[in-house]
Amino acid sequence: MNASPDASTIDIFFIGVGKCGTSWIYKYLSRRGDVGVPSIKEPYILNHPPEKYAEKIAEVYDERRPRCDFSNVYYWDKTIPEKIARHNPNAKIVLTVRKPSKRVSSHFAFLQRNGEYTGMDLVEYLNSGDPDELVGRSDYQDILIRYSKHVPAENIVVLPLELLSTDVQRYADTLTEFLGIERREVAAEDTEKVLGRSKARSPLLSRTGKRVAEQLRGAGHLKVLSQLKESEAVRKVLFSTDDQPTASLDSALLPAHLRSLDDQYPAFLEKAGAAL
Repeated sequence: MNASPDASTIDIFFIGVGKCGTSWIYKYLSRRGDVGVPSIKEPYILNHPPEKYAEKIAEVYDERRPRCDFSNVYYWDKTIPEKIARHNPNAKIVLTVRKPSKRVSSHFAFLQRNGEYTGMDLVEYLNSGDPDELVGRSDYQDILIRYSKHVPAENIVVLPLELLSTDVQRYADTLTEFLGIERREVAAEDTEKVLGRSKARSPLLSRTGKRVAEQLRGAGHLKVLSQLKESEAVRKVLFSTDDQPTASLDSALLPAHLRSLDDQYPAFLEKAGAAL
């Protein structure tokens, strides 16, 4: 793709949805070395005031283009599509998705890893009212409609995790073609799972670590946050490996809305032109 003429803009926004493969994409593009990836995976550039964009971009990016922002909360923040259109009208959007019930299950495990809801299982959590709105975050059609109001359809691609799980090369080819960068054969390390399951050593300690990270991000200390997130010592203190396989969910126990999203998922992918 043609680089944006403005050196202080983002070209590609990976908006999520979370737990759908953006960590793999971030690692893959980082290893390639020909794409502008931030030193911290989720810099949330557009969560800063516009007058701070250039400063924050300079802090975590170099001169390589296209420049990518991997901030998954962008898909959930209803103000972001318009902000992206104002920031760079030519920006491209990557929406990563997976079967909704699978995504909800993975996201719930992630919350528990961070020390939340450790005293209940997923069904109990959903029956308690779904306070983190995990089901609502899996309504991909709503997200796509929201972005389509501000971004041309040809500048949006939907990438399902199921394709990454079954055909890594085709997934990478779909991604690189959309980004406008050179096609390459995937390496052996690109076929490995990026994030294994882990659990909190101490729920209180994990919750504290998450709050510290949020405070550092909010204060704009992105380099410090990057160093802490990449620290193996910090990970060992906060988390341990979870070797337990993910329990299969009885669909009959899931909320009707989530079952409906599962049923609609194949049609959504087809309508969105997602490769499978």
